[in-house]
Amino acid sequence: MSCPPPPEILDLIIDDLHDEPATLKSCCVVSKSWVPRARKYLFSHVKFHSSKSHVELWKKTFPDPSTSPAHHTRTLSIRGIPVVTAADAGVDGWIRTFHNVEHLRLDRLGEDPDHRASLVPFYGLSPTVRFLSLVSTSIDVFDLICSFPLLEDLALISPNIAGADRWNTASTSPKLTGSLHLQSIWGIRSVTNRLCALRMASASPRSGSGFL
Repeated sequence: MSCPPPPEILDLIIDDLHDEPATLKSCCVVSKSWVPRARKYLFSHVKFHSSKSHVELWKKTFPDPSTSPAHHTRTLSIRGIPVVTAADAGVDGWIRTFHNVEHLRLDRLGEDPDHRASLVPFYGLSPTVRFLSLVSTSIDVFDLICSFPLLEDLALISPNIAGADRWNTASTSPKLTGSLHLQSIWGIRSVTNRLCALRMASASPRSGSGFL
């Protein structure tokens, strides 16, 4: 009887298939031992788009946060999903399982004025977030930005930024040392001034230029 290849070899094979999701899914049904490595790539980018059923299916498939593949996710995109509940945002909720996200995109969330407060659970979703994109999102933009201490790149597209002239620089400001993209923003000068003030507040005396 032939001996199976060592785990290190199998891992290398799966690593080589990182951009072939169909093949990676097939690997998951071949052997349970292949599942963890395949999940690393299958769940590196997760999208929840415009349907409560997407969230419910995720919670049903991965009811135990300790075994959720969400810790593999580096890019998380959430668009137009219904209101987030307190349980979703709790310690054992599905939102907090995405604690290694580096690229976060929130699109068309909080458009109902009665439900804006429900988006607070996204504050500080992942301490590793370095890129944040907000598209047509009616939330407290500045507080959300300040909840990511390692944030470098920021994109704001048609956000609700009412009250930008009353923003106060947070004591723990993100680095914001990367790129800044602003589009379709009312009162863009005020917003830009506040973001630059935030950038300067986080800069050390030896820091180089701000946004690129």
